[in-house]
Amino acid sequence: VCDDGRRLVLGKTTVFDGVHQAGRDDHGAAAELVRHSGGGALAPVADPAALSRAAIAVLDTPRGPLSDRARAYVEREHAWPAALGRLFATYRQVMAA
Repeated sequence: VCDDGRRLVLGKTTVFDGVHQAGRDDHGAAAELVRHSGGGALAPVADPAALSRAAIAVLDTPRGPLSDRARAYVEREHAWPAALGRLFATYRQVMAA
């Protein structure tokens, strides 16, 4: 279980108990990274049975493809060139308006 997205940056498979449930806060960036990358599994907060099922599912899945997806997503979406590209695109839109 991780409390941030650092494992994904390293291409590590991740199980995270940060899925939004009614009446609870979403655990934000780490859950979003896992959700969007497909590089791990998510389980609802405070649901140990769901967390254990997610962990078993990850353990039963070959590590290579999960890790590759996680790392590729982070490199594609969160590396400096991608982040700066989006930032400059936003600046260009604002300046053109």
